[in-house]
Parts: sequence; C-alpha cells; structure tokens
Amino acid sequence: FEQIFETSLKTDDELFHVALYDSLIENNQSDTLLYIKSHYLEDYLKRCSTIRPDNLYVLNLLWKYYEKNQNFSAAARVLDKLADKQGLDMNLSQRIEYLSRAIMCIKGSEMRISSSGEGEFLHELEEKMEVARIQLQILEALQQKKNSLSVKASPIQTNSIDDAINTLNSNFQPIQQVFPCIDVTLVVNV
Repeated sequence: FEQIFETSLKTDDELFHVALYDSLIENNQSDTLLYIKSHYLEDYLKRCSTIRPDNLYVLNLLWKYYEKNQNFSAAARVLDKLADKQGLDMNLSQRIEYLSRAIMCIKGSEMRISSSGEGEFLHELEEKMEVARIQLQILEALQQKKNSLSVKASPIQTNSIDDAINTLNSNFQPIQQVFPCIDVTLVVNV
C-alpha cells in the first residue's frame, strides 16, 4: 500500500492531489496528510483555510505543515490568526496556547534575526501574551468570585466567564459592565 501511495503522490495531476487531500481530511488522517511532501499541499491548505476560515482543523493543519517544513515565521502567523479568531468555541487557555506556540515559532525562525518586521511581530505576540495573562488573572478572580457567591446572589455562569473575557478582548469593556457584582481592580505597571 505504501508503495502505491508514494507512486500516486508523484503525479502532476493537481485534481488528484486535491481529491486525495480531501479524503484524508474527511477521514481525520492529518498525520498522513502532513507526511506528504508535495508542492500542491501548501496551496491546498491555504486555499482551504481561505474558503473555510472558521475551520480550526484546517488552520491547525496549516500551521503544523509550516512548522514541520521549518517555515516557522508562517507557522507563527497562522497561530497568531488562530489566537485572534472570534466567534469560535475557543477558550482563553487555547488562545494562550496558540500565542505561546507562535512565540516559540518566531523565536525559532532564522528570519527573526535578519528582519525588523519579524522582530516587531515578536513584540506584538509578546504584548498579546501579556494581555492574555492579565485576562487569565481576571478569569481566575471571576471563577473564585463565582465559587464564593451564593445561589441567591445570581451566580455567574462558567461559560459566560470565557465569553466575557473574549468580549473584553474585542470591545475593551470595563469588567464592571459585564459583571456588575464583581469588584476588580486592574493594576497596570508602566
């Protein structure tokens, strides 16, 4: 089977490659897909991520593809895009993981040394990570407050905490507007 698979990958028929990649994705065979060394694969993954921008599976495949092929700068940019995605079922921990991986990728990129743009991108990622850490502290404070509230005092729903953090991230609303029963003091060190 492997010999047939390897031989079939040598074809220049792009439609065959698209059909093969579609089949591998439909059958959740991402390891096999990422094993393929073909110039069609990157174009396919980029096209899929453009057509279905909210498909986390494809976006995750794209950054893994870039990382596997040591294009760390491109992997970091996809990870950053994932961390910034709104409206997806993604919690703060997942966003922090994407940012952390993006920072590791950009630090592993050889372009970081030669490009000031990459240095600026690293700085942006580190700032986003700092904001995410502050959001995590707020999230933990909200969860502690939720645990200490009595049932009669309108308890905070767990899923609304993550939603509030995302709302704070996108609209910069004061925490008291989202949860009026919470007294939170945010200290910013300058």
